[in-house]
Amino acid sequence: MKKKTRRLLLFIIFLVLPAMAIGAYIVYMQFEGNMDSFAKIYEELSKRGIKELVLGKLFDKNDIDTELDNESIAQEERNKEIDARVPVTVFTAFVTGFRDTLPALGNLKGHRETKLGFEKTGIIKSFNFKEGDLVYADALIASLEKEEAKIKVRHAEAKLNEAKASLSLAKNKLNRITQKFKLGGTSESLYEEALLEYQRSTHILESTKIDNENAMLDLKKCDLFAPFEGVLGNKYVEEGETVTPNTLVCDLIDVSYMVVEIGIVERDIEKIVQGQRVSVFVDAYPEREFIGTVEMISPVVEGQSRTFSVEIKLSNPQKLLLPGMFARVKINVFEQKNALIIPTSALVRFRNKYSVFVVNEEAGTVTERPVTIIYSSTDYAVIARGLKEGELVVIGDKEGIGDGSPVKVIEHQVPEI
Repeated sequence: MKKKTRRLLLFIIFLVLPAMAIGAYIVYMQFEGNMDSFAKIYEELSKRGIKELVLGKLFDKNDIDTELDNESIAQEERNKEIDARVPVTVFTAFVTGFRDTLPALGNLKGHRETKLGFEKTGIIKSFNFKEGDLVYADALIASLEKEEAKIKVRHAEAKLNEAKASLSLAKNKLNRITQKFKLGGTSESLYEEALLEYQRSTHILESTKIDNENAMLDLKKCDLFAPFEGVLGNKYVEEGETVTPNTLVCDLIDVSYMVVEIGIVERDIEKIVQGQRVSVFVDAYPEREFIGTVEMISPVVEGQSRTFSVEIKLSNPQKLLLPGMFARVKINVFEQKNALIIPTSALVRFRNKYSVFVVNEEAGTVTERPVTIIYSSTDYAVIARGLKEGELVVIGDKEGIGDGSPVKVIEHQVPEI
């Protein structure tokens, strides 16, 4: 037994073990050469499922590599195509009521402002209104001391009465002498003397009448009346002060309607016409809109500001608007209901003609389309023809795109009006 066991061990050592080692080496080399194939087979197994992989050429390394390479190339082409598209920002054309206004600032003033004063020298006795009060036409605004003027009136009236009495006596005397002279009972010289006395008395009466009227007028000059209804502006004197005909007493401002004077720059003056509707807002009534019209447009550019002076007339029946109020003005330069609107930045101008780039999202391309505009402002344009509501137009930078260009939308802006 021992001898047979030794022979078996020797057989295993010298024949079996070397054969197993050689077989293991061959298997290892085969496995190492197909490591990439096994990895790709595992990847394909995950993507395509085991059924297709088993039925296909499961262990054909070259076919698998070829298929994967083709798919990679296709994916790279798709990526290049996407990268080649021009990124654009779009806006959806929409319909709305549109109004464009030209803003301006100014101050309110009465359409008629008059500086009032007394026609004679005197001392202010009374002032019946304060600044800002509404003064009706013919209302007594202020008065001077009147004692001296009243004395002159009484003296003139006395002189007038005396002249009337003297004329009455001279007239009676002339009548008596005239009758006697006709009958031959008196001389011609006495008749002529009586006639001259009557004529002198007549002249004296006329002179005293004038003096009396002057005295009455001088008394009236002691009162200052409102020539029209308005608001009392600045008061330049107070009670007790001495004034002369050259002294300004106060301002009276007609506020039946108001005027706002604004400046319009040269590039906008063509948008302004007489009679144009204007909205005016003041801080005293922030929620209220006052409607006025363009009354006057100066034909001359003023100073270094290079602006045209424009006057706006506002009706003021309730006397709510007062001189000096700060006014925010909006001149309506264009207004339309159901207007098709797009941003002005969407327009492409060439030789006074306009077009837009319309985006086809499904195809990923743009089409250049001519449009007709009715009006354009700094921000928006009103389209008459060439575009429909809901279509997408390219806005902003259009460099690199033309009719039929591939694009990709990176931003979709919404209207802000």
